[in-house]
Amino acid sequence: MLRRLKDNPGLLAGFFAQALQYGAGLILMPFVVSRLSVAEVGIWYVFLTVQSLATVADFGFQPTFARFFSLAHSGVPALAREGVTVAGDGTPNVALTRSLLSVARRLYLILALATLALLCVFGTPYVSNLAKVGEIDVGYIRASWLLFASAVAVSLYFMWIPAFLLGSSKVASNYFYLIFSRGGFALFGIVVLLAGGGLLALAAGFLASQLVARLIAVAMLRGTSATGTQPGTREEARIVLAAVWPNASRLGLVAIGAFFITRYNIFLLSSTLGLKASASYGICFQLLSGISSVGQLPIQASLAKVVSARVTGGMARFRRLIAGSAAFYGAIYILGAGIVILGGDMLLALIGSRVELLPRATLAVFAMVIALEGFHSMAAFVITTRNAVPFVLPALLSGVAVAVSTTAAVKLGYGVAGVVICQGLVQLAYNNWKWPLMVYRECRA
Repeated sequence: MLRRLKDNPGLLAGFFAQALQYGAGLILMPFVVSRLSVAEVGIWYVFLTVQSLATVADFGFQPTFARFFSLAHSGVPALAREGVTVAGDGTPNVALTRSLLSVARRLYLILALATLALLCVFGTPYVSNLAKVGEIDVGYIRASWLLFASAVAVSLYFMWIPAFLLGSSKVASNYFYLIFSRGGFALFGIVVLLAGGGLLALAAGFLASQLVARLIAVAMLRGTSATGTQPGTREEARIVLAAVWPNASRLGLVAIGAFFITRYNIFLLSSTLGLKASASYGICFQLLSGISSVGQLPIQASLAKVVSARVTGGMARFRRLIAGSAAFYGAIYILGAGIVILGGDMLLALIGSRVELLPRATLAVFAMVIALEGFHSMAAFVITTRNAVPFVLPALLSGVAVAVSTTAAVKLGYGVAGVVICQGLVQLAYNNWKWPLMVYRECRA
């Protein structure tokens, strides 16, 4: 792996971009926990949880568009609703690519506006109530929320950019876009916190970083099919949506289930056990999920290669990609989670944190839950590259089961430990083993 990094600067940029994509919050964390009150930290993690709603609002379109951009780039004559279309001569299908771009842009604009409306109407009363309970100025929190909601909507609209770059094999360009987007967020956040700013300044930094990244993307997209793309006809849009919608809708339902599995608990804890409990849980989740996401970089970066291996029947290359990615994930996660469990409290004390991690035993169980979650997420990603999404119902049922069981655990007095155990047991019952087993059997075939 180290040799691959040395010989492939794009992969090195990928690691850095992925670290920022999922770790900008980690970079900000020392400044957030040392310069904001415990109540403000708790509300900040509610904000970050809402930021993940962009993935839910995307409703599975980004990975679906990325795969279809990849197929169009491979020269397929048309898009299939399910399964993999056999590639032609490998010459990019420019007309199909531009039709995809036209539909993607218009679709994401609609999604962004709808998301902004929902966050303003339903989110504003919720955060206002949290501010009252935490004895924080309600007007200040409300203004911070509205600015943050606007930034979430802007970032959602721009989600067509990574889909196009990744699907067009412009992996390095995609990574640089993510670096400017997420790195700018971290940089702006650190500056405003050091200057004495609070949640309002952090929200403004998030919005500014998205706008700056979009300006950078203009240069990256110059000379590609994205330049000068004209709105397609209604018939072109209908054909593209007919192909995109089936699996995108399935991935969207999966995203809803995943949100309840991994993010619902922040809302539950902040509303029942208070902002202090949600702050501790939020920090631990951010650390562990960040490590897990970085560990999944090789398989995410290999999207075009995995799709190509399927199209061309290169199963030996397919198996090597899967095995290498799984080994890397395991090594990175064990190392990172071990540091968090054994030295996390000491590191937080050194930076003057006002928030503590979860008790070590609970944290260790939580680390195991996130480890298995990440591993089966990798398997699910591989499964989707064959243009199939067989895990819609399990994801939805698991999301409901996690929401019901964790709520019951809190009501019965089992606290954060009960929440973590319930989440782990629900996933262990099916998802943790089903999807890795499916990929294993495919590799053995």
